[in-house]
Amino acid sequence: MQADTPGYLATRYDHDRAGPVPAQLTDGKHPVLRVTEGFLRRTGNVGRCIASPAAFGLSAAAIGDGPARVTLRLSLDRHTPTYWDRYVHEDVPRSGAERPRLVVVCAQREVRGALLLAPRPVGQGRAIGELGVTLAPDELPAGGLALFELWGAHEWRSASGAAVAAASALAPQATTGMVVNTISVGSAAAPPVAWSAGDTLDARTSERLGLVSTGGLNAQMLTEQGSTFLSAGMLVVNPCAGASARLTFGFVRGTPPVLRGAKGGPRWRRHMDRARRKARVIAQRGLEAAASPGPHVLDWLQVQAVGLGDGAVTTLPVSHRPEGGFTVVVPAQAQPILLTISQQEAPKSATHVKLIDHTPI
Repeated sequence: MQADTPGYLATRYDHDRAGPVPAQLTDGKHPVLRVTEGFLRRTGNVGRCIASPAAFGLSAAAIGDGPARVTLRLSLDRHTPTYWDRYVHEDVPRSGAERPRLVVVCAQREVRGALLLAPRPVGQGRAIGELGVTLAPDELPAGGLALFELWGAHEWRSASGAAVAAASALAPQATTGMVVNTISVGSAAAPPVAWSAGDTLDARTSERLGLVSTGGLNAQMLTEQGSTFLSAGMLVVNPCAGASARLTFGFVRGTPPVLRGAKGGPRWRRHMDRARRKARVIAQRGLEAAASPGPHVLDWLQVQAVGLGDGAVTTLPVSHRPEGGFTVVVPAQAQPILLTISQQEAPKSATHVKLIDHTPI
């Protein structure tokens, strides 16, 4: 650090003007990233959080007269538990590092969305989540500085409802050790994927768009369509442009193993990987058919919605699907919602819940 005017400390990241936009931040030395708190700048990615909450300020000029769109990509990698163990106080039980992490994202002191990321076993890749935040022109001051905060569920000031519903299943100090891979700053006029009310989006596409968060996707899932399994029986539903959301769920008996295909290598190995994936799909369909209960699912299934802005807890009605599974309609909200799905009287054989699709209505 270097001394500037008396009583003020400046760094090499300080500038007199807003950074150029649109911008794609892939390392911590980008001029758009101005200030940080509880955050280590890195090369190869923007940085890593070492505290909960963590914060950073982006200095970006307004894009014309329209709103700006900031997209964050966060992830948990194989080094996350090591950083969590290093920076979290020793009074916190060490087992908390293996629990799913609920992160509330705030911009300009307002809650904008949330992500649920679940640590993955060794060899199954990272848990990756994306969330887009739209900033209106009047939310950016003349200097263009936008403050972003990443809060863990246990530290979030409005997490009383979440604590009652699922505190035992969520990791404390959730952002500690988390990686900020990229930050994109651009115009909100052209969303990455166009969708409108009534469009049915598969679970993985919905998670890539930040509409839901079920525990994160690995690198292979980022390019695929399909369903996702819920982490600890919960998921996040983010605000959907003022629309309600109809979620379709299914059941699976047991959790099929995750088989990662080889990227390259001999042709015979690629053919073997493809055959294994097809066999996994066929086996999974059989498990789903065997695990799908009938209409009595309404008798033992309970779905609760926890508002991550105000902490309010409400119970949502569940509708049975004739083809198996159930649907839940989440009313339009201006705040992210944590859905917890509990089985009051579980069937004889253990079943897991998966998200099939998301439909804005």
